[in-house]
Amino acid sequence: MTFPFVINDHVAIATEMMQTRLRLNSTNYDVLKQLCYEEQEHCRQKVFDLVGRHINVGSPKQVCDFLYNELKLKAKKNHKTGGLTSDENALRELRVEYPQHKPVLNAFIEDRKITKKIDSYIEVVFDEDGYIPYSANPPGTETNRWAFSKSPRDRGLNVQTLPKVMRVMCDAPPGRAFICPDLPQADARIVAWDARCERLIELFLNPNIHFHLENCIRLFGLTKEEAYGKDEHGIPWKDRDPRYVLGKAMGHAANYRMAAKRLAMELGIDLPEAKRLLNFYLFGLYPEIPRWHNTIKERISKVGVLETPWPFERKRTFYGAWGELMLRGKLAETTWNEACAHIPQSAVADIVNTGMAGLWKDKPYVWFHKHDHDSYLASVPIDLLGDACRAALDHLRVELRIHGRPLTMVPEMQYGQNYGLLVEWKGEEQFDYEAWWPKVSKKLEPEKLRKDLYGYY
Repeated sequence: MTFPFVINDHVAIATEMMQTRLRLNSTNYDVLKQLCYEEQEHCRQKVFDLVGRHINVGSPKQVCDFLYNELKLKAKKNHKTGGLTSDENALRELRVEYPQHKPVLNAFIEDRKITKKIDSYIEVVFDEDGYIPYSANPPGTETNRWAFSKSPRDRGLNVQTLPKVMRVMCDAPPGRAFICPDLPQADARIVAWDARCERLIELFLNPNIHFHLENCIRLFGLTKEEAYGKDEHGIPWKDRDPRYVLGKAMGHAANYRMAAKRLAMELGIDLPEAKRLLNFYLFGLYPEIPRWHNTIKERISKVGVLETPWPFERKRTFYGAWGELMLRGKLAETTWNEACAHIPQSAVADIVNTGMAGLWKDKPYVWFHKHDHDSYLASVPIDLLGDACRAALDHLRVELRIHGRPLTMVPEMQYGQNYGLLVEWKGEEQFDYEAWWPKVSKKLEPEKLRKDLYGYY
């Protein structure tokens, strides 16, 4: 199969996605809408209480005046325009530098987060037939990942960025059920194989452990009983200890050379703690990773080309890197970071794209709705659930060869009649509403939705 032929398949699948769209669950949408407006009002009141007066957090001028003139914080400037900025990066950076002002900076971030959810996913125009429209763009990125946006008529939303909690507003078409195959930790597996990091490869090859929990054990010095255990209320450690989120984020941050300051900004932790964790992860636990970073830099500096693993062997020339080396004699940090991310992200995209194309040809009854970076969403007739799930998983079991060592992803599958209420597929041949609904109904309780909707760092 030649690469142009695959692209032609993807254009046809993207066209199908824009035709099938996603069906709006108006009841769940109304609940989300109400919860978002309530949180917006709560955030505005919190800002008023902390600032002492009304301030429009959406106004860069008002926020800059408060931060830099009243609080006398060190001004942050836009790198392109040179003007003052109070964007989210600036607020997160200030939060790290001025922990004494963390409450008011958090309040600004929370206000903007909920306002963005409302603007992007609530106050949007749907199609007259009750479906959510959008556009799908297969060659939308340099890594072969797809890009999504509003429809050509400026309706709908970017379905690819729809937050997990808000996916409950999307139902499968009548008489059908969603299937959602996923490649867990796919990027991290490719990094481990390319870096020849044996301690990470050991974790990935053991099907009887939880990868992120094992990393937390190593990172925080936990016992297995602590990490895998539950408290007196039956709540697992990972659901009640914030260190799980931190440990889960560490792999991505370390693999792609995230700076300690950026990690502190993203997770809302102190800078010294971010530095300590990154240094321990990279140089204490997995020293092969920083060596791999340098190997990527050498490849770019010598030949300017990176190639995805066999069987894809797709080459990308980094012309910008060549220009930097010619003009400045060194690579920019952003170029180096982008290069480190390219092979893992591109190879995963190639697997997902190949898997979709194979299923599209193999099972004409499958309708595709959405592409994600390491998964996709499709729908199938409820009586063909098992046949579709088996075929989808088979088409994603693509063997890569990295430094002569085979790597085959271990795909997982979820299904359900609502995008936000998917459950693990365990071999069911047909979709059974009576068996599915009791497993997911509690997720629609307002307090549960409220908790998931209002998560901030």
